[in-house]
Amino acid sequence: MKYYCTICSKGKRKDKELLPAIERYLSSRIKNIYQEASSQNVKFLIFSGEYGFLYPHNLIPFYDHLLSKEEVESFLPILKKQNLFLEITELECFMRKMSVSGWEPYYTILRRFSEEENIKISFNLYER
Repeated sequence: MKYYCTICSKGKRKDKELLPAIERYLSSRIKNIYQEASSQNVKFLIFSGEYGFLYPHNLIPFYDHLLSKEEVESFLPILKKQNLFLEITELECFMRKMSVSGWEPYYTILRRFSEEENIKISFNLYER
């Protein structure tokens, strides 16, 4: 199954109750790509360094965690387990440049995941 995907954001609502991921994250990037996926009738995932792949309406608490390069190896099995249910065959990722602070581990893990799961992956720069 094809998915549009982008990573989570540092900016989050701090409400104490659980919120849908699409409401928790304050990034216009996430909301714009979600709208584009909806208009193209393509499924959408947010990749969180805390929870892995999230559907936009998955309920999540507030958290503050940036995926580090040291976590890539240990986090990869979580994505593989999630893929048993997601059945991803293609990921079209919308990302900022890898050189932007904090983004490199996300590129690394998504590439490794796609290689090991035999998933077609593409990266589109999203600079708005």
